[in-house]
Amino acid sequence: MNTKLFVGNLPFSLEESDLQELFSESGSVSSVHIALDKDSGRKRGFAFVEMETEDGAKEAISALNNHSISGRQIFVKSLQRQIEISRLISEPKRRYFDTMKSTGERLAKLRVY
Repeated sequence: MNTKLFVGNLPFSLEESDLQELFSESGSVSSVHIALDKDSGRKRGFAFVEMETEDGAKEAISALNNHSISGRQIFVKSLQRQIEISRLISEPKRRYFDTMKSTGERLAKLRVY
């Protein structure tokens, strides 16, 4: 299991220090990063937390998944699982676009200018 966690449905008022404090109850925290919008600089409602040990990550998931903070029920997942899911979703799309690209190249060769 990975020690990197994805934390979603966060209240926008939550700060990185608040998350650090919350997750430190489950174990030592290496880093906390709340995602910000590139254009506006506002918080996007999710964060990445890295725990120092796998046991700490497992404890954080079991203790904080579906935990309520400021009226919002957060969810905590292993980041590795999120990456695997996104690969499963994006792989068929990638194959489709690769097929379309090769079809387009074949059609371009057939065109007479």
